[in-house]
Amino acid sequence: PAAGPATGASDVVVVEKVHVCCGQCQKEIIALFKDAKVSFEGPGPQRTVRIEGTGLQHSAVWATLTKAGFSGAIKK
Repeated sequence: PAAGPATGASDVVVVEKVHVCCGQCQKEIIALFKDAKVSFEGPGPQRTVRIEGTGLQHSAVWATLTKAGFSGAIKK
């Protein structure tokens, strides 16, 4: 089960245990955050997604991923 959104804002939001099994998943996640730099860390289908931008709202990042079908947990 996915953890709920963390509160607050920062310039980097790290979401752990996100389903990113292929290039298509990566493209879809990158498209969700057009104004940010998105990178993926770790091997396998469950990866860490790092989103870098200005004043990113943790709850908004989590909601955007969840609405698109990608679950995960905001790293605190």
